[in-house]
Amino acid sequence: MSPIYNVLQQESEERRNKVKVMDRLRVKNEKLTDLEEEQRLLTNTLQSKAMMQLQENEEEIKRLNQVRKATKRQQASNKLQQSDKTGISPS
Repeated sequence: MSPIYNVLQQESEERRNKVKVMDRLRVKNEKLTDLEEEQRLLTNTLQSKAMMQLQENEEEIKRLNQVRKATKRQQASNKLQQSDKTGISPS
């Protein structure tokens, strides 16, 4: 290929890269339309609600695990008391 072609090719590539950078900056600095802003707010609201629901579910799971452990301890205690009364060792 000719040297002129290579130079033109390189200049073209540089222009493309410059346009890409400018486009990214434009999008970054561009204000959102009313519809885009409304969509962003809706998305944030839904994410917040989902996170709250997740936290509530985790708290409920912890509470239920505590109840389950307490129930097991109570059952073991009841079994031990029953065996003490009857003189039979727990199995």
